[in-house]
Amino acid sequence: MNDRTIKFIDATIGRLTVKLMGMGRGRNARPIPSWNLDDHSEFLLIRPGGIGDAALLAPLIRWLSDHGKTVDILCMQRNAGVFSILRSRGMIRHINHLDSPSDMIRLIRHHRYDVILDTEQSFYLSAVASRFIRRSIIIGFDTNERRNLYDAFVRYSQEDYEAESFMRLLEPFGIQERPIFTPVSRSRGNTLAVFAGASHPGRLWPPDHWREVLDRIGDRFDEVILIGGPAEKELNDKIAKAYRHKNLRNEAGNLTLGGTLEVLESVSHLLSTDSWPLHLGTLARVPHRFAIFGPGVAEKWGAGSHVIRRSIPCIGCNSARYSQTPPCPYKFACLQELTPDTVITSFLTHQWVPNEI
Repeated sequence: MNDRTIKFIDATIGRLTVKLMGMGRGRNARPIPSWNLDDHSEFLLIRPGGIGDAALLAPLIRWLSDHGKTVDILCMQRNAGVFSILRSRGMIRHINHLDSPSDMIRLIRHHRYDVILDTEQSFYLSAVASRFIRRSIIIGFDTNERRNLYDAFVRYSQEDYEAESFMRLLEPFGIQERPIFTPVSRSRGNTLAVFAGASHPGRLWPPDHWREVLDRIGDRFDEVILIGGPAEKELNDKIAKAYRHKNLRNEAGNLTLGGTLEVLESVSHLLSTDSWPLHLGTLARVPHRFAIFGPGVAEKWGAGSHVIRRSIPCIGCNSARYSQTPPCPYKFACLQELTPDTVITSFLTHQWVPNEI
């Protein structure tokens, strides 16, 4: 089932189901309670979103694990990669799939959780799923009619860093924590990882711009590593072919998600578009992260990185659409008119400024 079909089902059947299930449960009926976290040990986190969302959910998962809580995940099969990495590191017990009928039947029949945290912000079906699984408490975001299916809901804003929003789901337990991305203890040398792709064409920076930037800053590093999946292979091959220094390693299409995380855990710098490797770089705690932004909401996705963008009045145009990039009448001038000189100047000026996240 493709994304378009899933979104259509969610917007029609999902929304209607939420309205019917939430009838009689008004917005003002449930002030935020104050529960004791010590009384709850088994947590299910629902996260249908992609790789970036999963990476920024890591501080919440780590916090729960460090405080002796058992954490299970309910996600889409195609987005389970980061959670598999966190499970291999002992932070997650089980990964279940929203789009697997057998997984859902098993959850509904045989599991009971103390707490379900629905980390989705806009889609309806995650809230519906939470009501069919046996639990004591459901907590989610106060974003739309989905709030009426929860036992408690917390504030959500597109202008807040996504990892901080996820941590806010613990507020009904009196927990006020900022996200902390624990660094790995290994030497990072002087290396640069580069991701030039994007899941949406409106977030792609022209290949010629990438080639110019890397030609002018690449010789400052012992190694420059191009990363990405099979979708970025053609783009990276073009960039690599025109690169004039001898310190380039092109890994697009060669690495698993875990392998990409290992690369990021070994580099000192990351230059990326507003896409999943930027958030994986946050999880890997790359010391110097640079994000080339176009229509995305930098406050939500770029915290802890140095954001490079061309500011125009309509910037952040997807803020009312929960990261769904709308059609642009200006041909994404916010990104397409961002010059290599601007990126290079910003990079050279800020590359030794420590990150705060």
